[in-house]
Amino acid sequence: HWGEHAAPLELCSYEGLEALPTVGEEYQQGYKLVNDRLPKGIYKVDPDLKAHSEHLNYRWQQYTKTKDAIVQAEGSLAAFAQGHKKMGIVREGGVTTVREWAPAAQAVSLIGDFSGWKEVGMKKDQWGVWEVTLPDVQGQPAIPHRSRIKVKLQAPGGWWVDRLSAWIRRSERPYKPRSLRIYEAHVGMSSEEGKVASYTEFKNLVLPHIKAAGYTAVQLMAIQEHAYYGSFGYHVTNPFAVSSRFDGFRFDGVTSMLYWDHGINRGFSGAYSDYFGLNTNVDACAYLMLANDLIHTLMPEAIVIAEDVSGMPSLCRPVQEGGLGFDYRLGMAIPDKWIDLNKRDEQWSMLEIVSALCNRRYSELTVGYAESHDQALVGDKTIAFRLMDAAMYEGMSTLTPATPVIERGISLHKVIRAVTIVLGGEAWLCFMGNEFGHPEWIDFPREGNDWSHKYCRRQWSLATQDHLRYRQLGDFDRALMELDDKFDFLTSGHQWVTHMDEEEQVLVAERGPLLFVFNFSPFNTYEGYRVAAPAPGKWRVALDSDGFRYGGKGRVSWDADHFSVPEPRRYHDRYCRRQWSLATQDHLRYRQLGDFDRALMELDDKFDFLTSGHQWVTHMDEEEQVLVAERGPLLFVFNFSPFNTYEGYRVAAPAPGKWRVALDSDGFRYGGKGRVSWDADHFSVPEPRRYHDRDQSMLVLSPTRSVVAYYRTEDYPEMAAAQDLERAEQGDRRIGESMQRPIQLCRNKEYRQGYKRVNDRLPMVGQRLHQAAEYRRGIDGRARNNA
Repeated sequence: HWGEHAAPLELCSYEGLEALPTVGEEYQQGYKLVNDRLPKGIYKVDPDLKAHSEHLNYRWQQYTKTKDAIVQAEGSLAAFAQGHKKMGIVREGGVTTVREWAPAAQAVSLIGDFSGWKEVGMKKDQWGVWEVTLPDVQGQPAIPHRSRIKVKLQAPGGWWVDRLSAWIRRSERPYKPRSLRIYEAHVGMSSEEGKVASYTEFKNLVLPHIKAAGYTAVQLMAIQEHAYYGSFGYHVTNPFAVSSRFDGFRFDGVTSMLYWDHGINRGFSGAYSDYFGLNTNVDACAYLMLANDLIHTLMPEAIVIAEDVSGMPSLCRPVQEGGLGFDYRLGMAIPDKWIDLNKRDEQWSMLEIVSALCNRRYSELTVGYAESHDQALVGDKTIAFRLMDAAMYEGMSTLTPATPVIERGISLHKVIRAVTIVLGGEAWLCFMGNEFGHPEWIDFPREGNDWSHKYCRRQWSLATQDHLRYRQLGDFDRALMELDDKFDFLTSGHQWVTHMDEEEQVLVAERGPLLFVFNFSPFNTYEGYRVAAPAPGKWRVALDSDGFRYGGKGRVSWDADHFSVPEPRRYHDRYCRRQWSLATQDHLRYRQLGDFDRALMELDDKFDFLTSGHQWVTHMDEEEQVLVAERGPLLFVFNFSPFNTYEGYRVAAPAPGKWRVALDSDGFRYGGKGRVSWDADHFSVPEPRRYHDRDQSMLVLSPTRSVVAYYRTEDYPEMAAAQDLERAEQGDRRIGESMQRPIQLCRNKEYRQGYKRVNDRLPMVGQRLHQAAEYRRGIDGRARNNA
């Protein structure tokens, strides 16, 4: 329990963690302060994480210890990050002050066009901050806006280097989109010409295309200074961003940070032990928590995405819950699955596709994508190039009939992207040009290609020519984005695959208010194909990849209305109507099922067990097929056995006292056989050696295929008193009624033989029936004596 400090204090001796401080009075007091702030949110979202609370509590401790040190020194984490107000070029009292933090530098000077590139010396303080103050010149700042400047530093070894300042000013930020559709772009290769494009060219030529294509966010690659252009921006030489307007953060290679072995040469099975143990770099986790805490404090509208292949639970839960604080993770396994499938001969498994797309934690958001820049690089292939390869050079003109290769490639390119955005996540990502099937690969200028830009550019004109099929692919992608604008399916929590047919190669899925039908068959068009409708009514086409406009054959009519019809025996888990009258007829068992469901709801009203954080399975018996569980103040006994009713079954009691039945699925009212007596009191008895991790136990009757819920009368005295009054008024009538029916049933020879065959241990006519009656009256000698 969170209020107990004994368990977290045991963390101080956690084996193998030498960084943990020694247990002492001062540490214990400090730890108690930290422990009182431990989060509960991630355990409510995923109770299985409690098994690893020791590790997660230690991670939280490292985060809070570091944050507390920052708060003590700077006042707050946000204040600590306000360095731009003091560092870099700032205006103070009518003068310009420049500060740079370089504690290891031997000397620092400022150079730039403001001084004719002559060195202006800076002085160092005790904290390693170099500073120079420049008076205004003729009433104007000494360093005018848009000046070009650098910082000249002398390294400890004596040599000099020129560096850009790490500090820039803020400007207006973009808003957070309702639906996150990311366009992954690289400014340098965005020109159609064979050169390195500028930001101005990107702004004028590419941003309008991105907006027109329906994307709501831009992920710019390689915006930090890097020495080698061909590194795609990964060889960072200075963490300098061109503008603070870039408020999205993509943490690259998070897996390498999270684990001491960097996740290399090992798979992640999904077992929680893969993520919470000595191989986890807790300091890295604490850093990511601090970073995400800071980002969301300063910029609540910011979006932070983790590139993680491990699938660590709680990665995308808020820091306040004890998570690492990311908003999204990249669905990195999806592109690998499409690469694998495209190497086969279209014998694609529908289950395999759905499993890859839906394999994610639904309490944590995922960015789905079919391909990114990784697949576009030389040595790999985009989906379009894998599907059509060299045929793209001559077969993409609409002035000639499409070859079988082109026809197949155009169709599958659209279907693959559509099914991925529908089932692959809660956000979408596309690398620039892939939306219209950009041909070939990316190959940066290098010695091996004679420093050519031929394959390091984007041929935007391909997507604007009416006679090219690239235009058709781009139009379909734009239609997908518009579909999300109209129906908000991407952010909807409703996602349901209602049908997978391996032989027909058909998938039917619901996402948001839409119904999608995907046909992957290379041969078959299905006419009059029956699909499950989510709701009764009239349905119309909202998007059709086979439309002429998108390079299809126009076989689907947009003029047709599709009327749903009732399915009495259900169809793919869907009805088209509700037969409410079934639940109101006393002679029908539907009424009994409805009454039991209502009783379940009333049980929650009385005991608030559904919202309770206390949930504990105390017993699981595979042979007996029995589960015993605690939820809130209630004790539940589930018997899944098709044959055995257990009389005098011992179960662990959560607390000492008198327990009574609160709900019984075997009751006559609910279609049962009335074997459990509501008049019986069950007294718990002490267990010196503990029983199923509890100090008390009691005996109960557990009928076959039933659930019985018990409550402790000391916790609900008014309810118990009302029950006592009801017992006094009714006397033994209920017992008589409950005993009469089984006796009448046993008079039937066929029933007696069947009943005996099912379970010889069930109470029968005569002595066993009398014993059952005694048990129903609560006469359990040992329990009463012990009590």
